[in-house]
Amino acid sequence: MPLTRILVADDEESMRWVLSKALKRKGFEVDLAPDGRQALELIKDNCYDLAILDIKMPGINGLDL
Repeated sequence: MPLTRILVADDEESMRWVLSKALKRKGFEVDLAPDGRQALELIKDNCYDLAILDIKMPGINGLDL
């Protein structure tokens, strides 16, 4: 089964924007989070096939997430 839903968590808005545009262009559903805490909330409520996480984010970083 192909990947369909992706979470992108990055504290840099430009990175979220670029990744979102590229992934949506390929037909993926994309949810965005500006930090680890908001990403965690999204993970609690949704099922993702893939998560692209920034390692260095304020609060909960990508490794801890």
